[in-house]
Amino acid sequence: RQEKEMPYGQLKCQVVEAVNLPDKDWFSKNDPYCTITLDGSNQAFKTKPNKNSGAQARWEVVHDFNIIEGNNSLSLQVFDKDTFTSDDLIGKGVMELKPVFETPGPVDRWCSLTDKKNRPAGEVRFVLTFTPTGGFQSMNVPVQAGGKYSHPAWGQVKSAMHANTAIRHAGAPPPGYGAP
Repeated sequence: RQEKEMPYGQLKCQVVEAVNLPDKDWFSKNDPYCTITLDGSNQAFKTKPNKNSGAQARWEVVHDFNIIEGNNSLSLQVFDKDTFTSDDLIGKGVMELKPVFETPGPVDRWCSLTDKKNRPAGEVRFVLTFTPTGGFQSMNVPVQAGGKYSHPAWGQVKSAMHANTAIRHAGAPPPGYGAP
């Protein structure tokens, strides 16, 4: 039995919040930030530190990843930003993407974190949306001519895939078009 290959496309990754983060500072609250890496690629991003948020953090940032074969998971690390010393690792986790690839529309998921000693270290919430390449946006779908909402005859589009080039190359309307 052969495993189905992962699809190609774009993954919209919204990092929403973190909860139950252990305290890493002695005299103040955590200033957590998150780094997310698409496994099997060099694509990564980092959120801004959430100042003095303590055990809960809210980022609500979005980043897009280009998905190709072999990109099956996201690796994340949450750090506490420190001013005078190196940043402290709060926790790390891995989110498998197969359920996201198989679900149309947004997927709201929590990823559990563990610390350096493999103890629970909180959770990070994501909203992930996968748009496959070769999906509805690039299918050859005929446009019905002459309908109430169709393009005028001089700018008629032959297929949805060629919509942008057809409109760009349609030129000016014929003389008298729309004239009183």
